[in-house]
Amino acid sequence: HTQLDSASPMYTLVIVNQDYTVNDASQRLSAQELTELLLGRTGIIVLITAVLFVIAISVISLITSKTIVDPIKKISHGADEIAMGNLDYEIDYKSTNELGQTARSFNDMRVKLKESIERQHKSEEERKVLIAGIAHDMRTPLTSVKGYAEGLADGIADTPEKQERYIKTISDSIAYMEKILDDLLTVSKL
Repeated sequence: HTQLDSASPMYTLVIVNQDYTVNDASQRLSAQELTELLLGRTGIIVLITAVLFVIAISVISLITSKTIVDPIKKISHGADEIAMGNLDYEIDYKSTNELGQTARSFNDMRVKLKESIERQHKSEEERKVLIAGIAHDMRTPLTSVKGYAEGLADGIADTPEKQERYIKTISDSIAYMEKILDDLLTVSKL
């Protein structure tokens, strides 16, 4: 077929293939045609895409679980252990990310808390030893005062020299107790 009016001729070529048919777009696919479509190349591509999508989501979920959820569970469990007083529990998560830094902070806090409690216990023990020592140191002069005072009251010190010696011993013992009490007040102020 040619056009005679134009300066350059145009041709239309029609190729006919009897094995190839084009369905009418206004018609719906029959069940057999739909099955053939799904089992054909398009169906396989859609199926492979869906499988790859499911695999990708599974891998992302696994990675998220390993990198976020598991460490948060470890940190939470560690915080619960520390809150219950188990200061020997160490959160076992080594990483350089934010969760790793949080786990290290919890472990550092646990160690410092444990050291603080140990210092407090040691200080309490030292205080008990100090009080026991002071009580012992005060008991000796107090016993002396009591004994010599009873000696004076019972008339054992029957001469003025003995009475003077008893009174001097009582006075020295009281002065020693005053020194111990002054030292105790200085220690308590510190």
